[in-house]
Amino acid sequence: YCLEEGLINARSFAGVSKQMLQFDEADGAVALIDINGNSMVLGSNQAVIRLWDLSRREARSVGAAKVLRNDIDGLLDVRINTNGSKVSFLGVVGGTTDPNVWVWDVESDSINTFDISAGGRTPQATFWDSSEPKLLACESAGSIDGTVRGNEVISLYATPEDGLIVHSRFTTEPEDGPLFGVQIPYLFFAKRSEKADGTVKILAPRVLRDFQGVEEADR
Repeated sequence: YCLEEGLINARSFAGVSKQMLQFDEADGAVALIDINGNSMVLGSNQAVIRLWDLSRREARSVGAAKVLRNDIDGLLDVRINTNGSKVSFLGVVGGTTDPNVWVWDVESDSINTFDISAGGRTPQATFWDSSEPKLLACESAGSIDGTVRGNEVISLYATPEDGLIVHSRFTTEPEDGPLFGVQIPYLFFAKRSEKADGTVKILAPRVLRDFQGVEEADR
């Protein structure tokens, strides 16, 4: 699925176009895409998101488009969870990054937020766990009086009853690199380092709180 000039072109591995996906004209052009398993979310340059089911030969639109213009002015980041039931997004309000992490619960058509602005922080990106549909990780950056602080990663549980609940939070180390993804029990950071034996490590795992020791269970 290739983002090309405001639409999605579904191509074969040989590059042959099989299907074109786009928004209605009033909803703008495709600007963002995320795929998790058989679920895909597209975000437009007019703050509209639409879901797609990829489990069949051709992508199939799921439900109606969700218009977010009453909440934000534009989209910065959009992510879908593994079963397509929740979508997280970051936005722009008044020309600056909104301090909230937003989560749209597709089934109830409700939106929950988590304000990440404490300590002068702004959200940078969100990632859903690749198998647990309720677990979301968010990386934020912060500064106070012009002094840059270390990035922080917060893991959240998205619940229908209590909204977004903090699971853990910690400040990353400079050598961690940016957050790349989450798969219980690990957070993964994009980090390129060469070991003494000449092997190159691209991703650096870090165990989530409450899962200490679980990483050894299958060894």
